[in-house]
Amino acid sequence: MDSKHTGDTSIEIGGKTYTLVYDWRALARIQTEHEGEDAGALIGKAQNGNVEVLASVLVAGLARHHPEMDADAVMDASPPLIPIVGAMAKALNRAYLGTDLPDEADEKPAKKRKATR
Repeated sequence: MDSKHTGDTSIEIGGKTYTLVYDWRALARIQTEHEGEDAGALIGKAQNGNVEVLASVLVAGLARHHPEMDADAVMDASPPLIPIVGAMAKALNRAYLGTDLPDEADEKPAKKRKATR
């Protein structure tokens, strides 16, 4: 279940819904495993082709609620990249900012101007 307050973000892998959260333990794990790099930078690099790094960062975010998930399970499931990266970005925003970035649906629509003659 998604929660802006806890940072929990739903993510689907292999037809099953998981809860992703980048709590302090997950962020520390990522920094340790990737020589001090932060998760956001690693996701950016991973989008350019290193899916092993992406799987590692994903697994760190799954560890709190799904410790049974490992990089091999993620690689075997081979989930579509764009939705995975989007969910990871949302979870990271919640970890760093405490909230989501505004979605287009949440933005106020622009006021329509009255036609003048």
